[in-house]
Amino acid sequence: MFRRVGNQGALLAELRRITKPGSALALGDGHQPREETRRAIHDAGVWMVEEENCEYLRCRPV
Repeated sequence: MFRRVGNQGALLAELRRITKPGSALALGDGHQPREETRRAIHDAGVWMVEEENCEYLRCRPV
């Protein structure tokens, strides 16, 4: 679960590094407030939220 990751920015950077060009990341909040998830994605600087619904955020590489 994303909320349990100690260094969310490092995880997001590593996921960006290993994804193919043109791919997307679907990230579920679990029990973490949505604003915290958005902030972690924004602060990492390697993904941008493209779509959002009640289950997940779909992100594209920056």
